[in-house]
Amino acid sequence: MTELIKYADHVHAMLEAERHQAANRLQHIMDVLPDKTLKIALGIHPDQDGEGYVTLMVHLEGPDLFVLNGAIAQWRTLFDGFIPLLLEGHADINAANGEDAEFIAGDILVDSAADWLEAMWRAEQSSATDIPVSIFCAEAFGTRVPRSVT
Repeated sequence: MTELIKYADHVHAMLEAERHQAANRLQHIMDVLPDKTLKIALGIHPDQDGEGYVTLMVHLEGPDLFVLNGAIAQWRTLFDGFIPLLLEGHADINAANGEDAEFIAGDILVDSAADWLEAMWRAEQSSATDIPVSIFCAEAFGTRVPRSVT
């Protein structure tokens, strides 16, 4: 198993440990979804320093973003935590290693988070709304984002 696969599995396992809480938050959002919502964007926000901190957050789009996102403020953060870029007993896979690295940890973190978000949306909410849903990354990480979920 390559370092890439090991790290992707590690990211998935850490997110999966928070799935129940994230699914509950997502359900609360859908229960109070403002009528003026035109699009749901699932955002992946890795730290800019590439240390492994990441936030997964729901963003509503439509008229008056402040009001839309204020309506879901208490539930919009689906995950906020640290996913180490160094696996115990394995090579440092920090994104700071640049283009010479075997792979870029930030890309794997974002792509794995996007896969997890999409799978969770499809399992938990796919029939809950006709509103378009997408996944994006707020930084220049990820090779498979942005993407449409619906």
